[in-house]
Parts: sequence; structure tokens; C-alpha cells
Amino acid sequence: MGIDKLGVIPIYHQLAEILRENILQGKMNMDNPIPSETELAEKYQISRGTVRQALQLLTQEKLIERFPGRGSFVAQPRLEHDVSKAIGFFSQIAMDAGRRPAAKIISQEITKAPEIVAQKLHIKPGDEILHVKRIRYVDDEPWATESTYFSNPVRDLLKNEDLTQSIYGLLQDKFELSISHSHNLISSTTADENFSDLLRISLGDAVFAVERTVYLNNNLPFEFATDVYRGDRITLKLDMSYQKKLSNINIEINS
Repeated sequence: MGIDKLGVIPIYHQLAEILRENILQGKMNMDNPIPSETELAEKYQISRGTVRQALQLLTQEKLIERFPGRGSFVAQPRLEHDVSKAIGFFSQIAMDAGRRPAAKIISQEITKAPEIVAQKLHIKPGDEILHVKRIRYVDDEPWATESTYFSNPVRDLLKNEDLTQSIYGLLQDKFELSISHSHNLISSTTADENFSDLLRISLGDAVFAVERTVYLNNNLPFEFATDVYRGDRITLKLDMSYQKKLSNINIEINS
């Protein structure tokens, strides 16, 4: 497929279509950058401005991602998560999508519960809790940060464990605890300097902030967490039935 410079279709649309077809047919992969503006301009004998317009169009379509100093790459597919299910089973969500999850510990310590955490966990302010901060990876790329507080009995079960693995998997498989449900508040925001560094994204990029409280099957809250997910890597899905009530959905409006 070539460029018809005398045709009625704008040249940048024609170039975008060529690149789009190459991406969809697997002729370009996510590991290698696509040709630079200069290379594409020389190959098709068009201006760099026209090439830039084509790349901007593909960026808007979420087919490519552009990184200053590195070039343009085929965009990674987003991880789709059904928000009618419990948010927090990150490892299972990633593996169900055929991806490889991992975690890195930033800090892990026994500390005293701040008042807001104590309220969420139904304990007294100042009670000892386990506070764990982690970065969650998918295929070696950071996708989320977690700041998680655990109260007893989970606190003592986890304090000497390797928490680079799935914590929920550990609780269910090793300690045979039954996790019942979670309450999640989801909001959209932008990455500040801290999250842009941790997640390797640009300052101001879109992120999902999730405040999560998780309960055992005796309705005892054992975990309170605040997670931040990259907005360019995760899509939240919600299926609803108007015939019968599947779940309680609370919509909160921030004023």
C-alpha cells in the first residue's frame, strides 16, 4: 500500500491507515519502536509534519504510545477488569488475561493505626497494624501502587511472610481464610510526582484511585487499602442487569 498524493484522502490519513494495518496484522510489535518521523517522511516522500499528524491520529486511537526521547511504540492492550467483582485480586486478573503479574515491596512494617484506618478496620486508633506498600507489575512494567493496612488476625499471619506474591492467594491457600467481599470507591485523578516516578508515567497522566476495604466471611474487615492504577493500562467494566438486582452500586459525586 502506497501514498496517493493526488487523491482526495488526506495524506496523513493514508499514512495512518498504512501503519494501522501493519499494527493490526502484527507486522509491528510492542518491543521495537515504529519508524521515526524522519524515516517515515523519507520512505513515503512526505513532510515530517504530515507524519506527525498521522502519528497523533494513531495515538488518539490508542494504537500507539509516544515516549519523549524513545520514540513511538505499538500500544499495549489494556487489562479489562469487571468492577462488579472484588477489586484487589490483581494477580488473578492479570493471569486470567494471560499476563505475568509480580510485586515489589517498597516498605513493610508494624505501625499504629491512624484514625481513618482504625475506623475502616473497626479497631481503636493506635492499635498495631501491618502497613505494606507495594508496586504491582504486569510483564515487568509497573501498573499499580498499593498502600495496604492489615489488622489482626491477618496482621500476625502476614508479618513474616514473603509479600511479593499474591497476598489473597496466600491467605486462602496457606491459611485457609475465606475472603467474603470488598467495598470499593473508585475515582479518577492525575499522577503527581510520586506516582509518576513509581509508575514510570508522565506527571499529570490519568490514573484510577481505588479505596478498598476487604472482609472475611464473618464480615470482619481485615484490610484497608488505597491503590493507584495506571489509566492507560486498565479498563474498568461494569455489566448491569435491569431484570434483577445483581449487586449494590453506589455512585458518589465529589463536589
